Amino acid sequence: MAPTCHMRTYAHVCPCVCVCACLRVQVGKVLANDPAGRAAFVHSGGLAAVQQMAEAPGSKLKEAVEIINSVYPEEIVK
Repeated sequence: MAPTCHMRTYAHVCPCVCVCACLRVQVGKVLANDPAGRAAFVHSGGLAAVQQMAEAPGSKLKEAVEIINSVYPEEIVK
């Protein structure tokens, strides 16, 4: 897993928050190289679900959601 996740950063919030953020970053990396996966992620409702989980600007979760959003055209993300 990418070293973008630091458990201590989220320890005061919830132990699973770090895991969720790290998973979103990894999903973003996979989707960047998988056009069929991107389409399936949108059609299954995965993209919409991930966007609803975004937190405050500057947070690791928000950053992870932005990574995933970056692999899609703007009209799909909106």
